[in-house]
Amino acid sequence: MPKLWDISPPVDARAPVFPGDTAYAQRLHFAIGPQCPVNVHAITLSPHTGAHADAPLHYASDGAPAGALALEPY
Repeated sequence: MPKLWDISPPVDARAPVFPGDTAYAQRLHFAIGPQCPVNVHAITLSPHTGAHADAPLHYASDGAPAGALALEPY
C-alpha cells in the first residue's frame, strides 16, 4: 500500500460549496437520555464538499467509479 498524506480541508458549516449546491448541515438526530445511550447526528452535504477528485464516471456514463481508481496517481 502506498503512503498517503491526507490534505483534506475540514468539512463543516464554513466549507465552501459550488454555487447553488447543497451546503453542509448537521443536526442532532438522537440525544443521550433515558432511552438513548449516545448522541447521533445527521449530516447533509454535497459530494463536492471539501477536497475531491472527480471520477471518470462523473463525466462519462461508461467511466470508472471512484472506488475502481488506483490511489497511486493521487
